[in-house]
Amino acid sequence: MSDAESMDAIEEGNDFQMDEDEENEMKPDEDSNREVYLPGKPLAEGEELVCDQTAYVMLHQAQTGAPCLSFDIIKDNLGNNRESFPLTAYIVAGTQASQAHTNNIIVIKLFNLHATNKEDDEDDDDEESDDDDDKNPKMAGAIIKHQGCVNRIRSATINNKVFAASWSELGRVNIWDMTQQLQTVDNELLLQRYNKENKGNNVAPLFTFSGHLQQGFAIDWCATMPGKGSSLNR
Repeated sequence: MSDAESMDAIEEGNDFQMDEDEENEMKPDEDSNREVYLPGKPLAEGEELVCDQTAYVMLHQAQTGAPCLSFDIIKDNLGNNRESFPLTAYIVAGTQASQAHTNNIIVIKLFNLHATNKEDDEDDDDEESDDDDDKNPKMAGAIIKHQGCVNRIRSATINNKVFAASWSELGRVNIWDMTQQLQTVDNELLLQRYNKENKGNNVAPLFTFSGHLQQGFAIDWCATMPGKGSSLNR
C-alpha cells in the first residue's frame, strides 16, 4: 500500500492587498504560487497542504472506522505488473481501537479502482461527469474479532491458502486462516450473510503463541521456507 506527503503542494496566500488594477496587472499564474512540500518544513500562517492530483496515476481513500497501525497486501492470482484499469487489490489490516475487546482484523477487497490523474486543462468535464458513478471505487470488508490492538499483521500464501499472523498488544501471536473471509468479500450475498450473522465474532485463530513475556511489533513469514515465520517482542 512512496511517501505521499512528499508530493503534496502548498498553496500560499498573499499577506497584503492591492487595488484592482494593480492586482490584475501583477496576478501570477496559478501554478507560480505552488511548491513541493519537503517533510520537516514548517508551515507558515495561512499555508495549507493540498494534494496535487496530477502527481498520482491513481489515488483513492478508504476508512476502516478504528485506525489501523498495520496492514499487508494479500497476494492474489490476478497477475503481476497490472496496469490496465480498473484495478483490484486485497488487503488485511488490524485495528487499534480504544478498548481492547473492540478490535478486529479486516480482510478488505478494493475494486473498480480507476486512474485519477487529471490535467487542469481538460475540456471534457461534462462527459467525464456522466461516467463518475461507473468509476466510483468499491470496498468490501469482512471482520474477525481480535483480542487486543493489532500491533502488526502479515499475510502469506501456503499451499494455495492465505494465512495471516497478528501480534496482539496482549503479548500473543495468532495465526489465522483467511479463506472464508476472502471468499466472502468476493461474493455480495455471502458478505451480507456474514455480517448479518456476525460470523466474525466466532472465528478462532488456528494457533496462538503465548510464550512472549511482553508485546512486540516485529513479525514476518519466511520467504524461503513456506509456513515458517518469526516474531520478536520488545
